[in-house]
Amino acid sequence: MTAARGLHRWPRPIGSTAHLVQVEHPASRAAYALVELRWPALLLQLVVVALTSQLRVNGGVINSFAGPYIVYVERFYHCGPPYDKLPWKWNFHITRFNPKTPKEIQRLNGNITAGNGTYDNAGWAKLNLDIMSNNQWKENNFIFEFKKRGCQNMKDHVPFVYEAFFNKGKESKNAECKIEPGFYDIKNAAMTWVFPKFPVMPYGHYRARFIAGNKIPFGCWVAESRVIPRYD
Repeated sequence: MTAARGLHRWPRPIGSTAHLVQVEHPASRAAYALVELRWPALLLQLVVVALTSQLRVNGGVINSFAGPYIVYVERFYHCGPPYDKLPWKWNFHITRFNPKTPKEIQRLNGNITAGNGTYDNAGWAKLNLDIMSNNQWKENNFIFEFKKRGCQNMKDHVPFVYEAFFNKGKESKNAECKIEPGFYDIKNAAMTWVFPKFPVMPYGHYRARFIAGNKIPFGCWVAESRVIPRYD
């Protein structure tokens, strides 16, 4: 591992693509960790736990830790200017999560309008995760950037989005990842917010800002969610 001016880098594993995770390290305001998403799950788990046992956000420490988790979503909306005019839109209603019955699955109703262009493995995507601290959003605590194979990476990392949002639940696992323009109707879909590449996550209140496209941006969406401990 080499470091320069507070920046910690790990060597890229063989066969990986340039998928970037940026996390603020508790040792210094200027220290960041760059982690490849295609690392083995155990190694990524250890990195996440180490960095988030005390999570530093913009100079302040959050009393938080990571572990097995449940994710539930509170609301969906769109990014503000200059991304609010992009042609891909969603309109969702999600059932309330009851912490007294944490195993009860949330249900999703709504639709997606894919306005123009096919989204496939020529596409790209970027996810910014903000975290709530002291009653305000601390932006860009985690940054995931997929410069290529955007569709397949969505399918791998957030399979519930690919399957439920775009009616791909019955598709073969070996099928080419592709989302055609059109109108996608979602009715009472059972949403299991499981991220298979992340066996543990830091707990907290998150705002996910997701933008994706091909040669040009197609859409920009926001989801607010909470990550809480899971007790089996």
